Amino acid sequence: MPFFIFTGRPRMNVCFSKTILYFCSKLDCIMRTVIQRVTTASVTIDQQVKSSIGPGLLVLLGIEEADSREDIDFLVKKIVQLRIFDDANGVMNRSLSDIQGELLCVSQFTLHASTK
Repeated sequence: MPFFIFTGRPRMNVCFSKTILYFCSKLDCIMRTVIQRVTTASVTIDQQVKSSIGPGLLVLLGIEEADSREDIDFLVKKIVQLRIFDDANGVMNRSLSDIQGELLCVSQFTLHASTK
């Protein structure tokens, strides 16, 4: 799964579905994510679209030095297996993999900001 790092002054254009979900992986992991179901999402830098997706997940990801490759693997597996998409009965019972959705991951170090 590709991981994109954007430079410049990014602006995210997002058309939201329903649910905002805050997720932190394992207890011994510092990594933080905000996961949003979207119908479309894109990242624009200097008025140029650098990346865009259709239906799927927008993931804002904050990683610290203490996070390991094992933590990243755990989080990726967890995100693609989250059952947060509706099935034929309108029940959130399908994962990103099940719907063959897309994923846009954006580095977001401010998830670790201290607001004291």
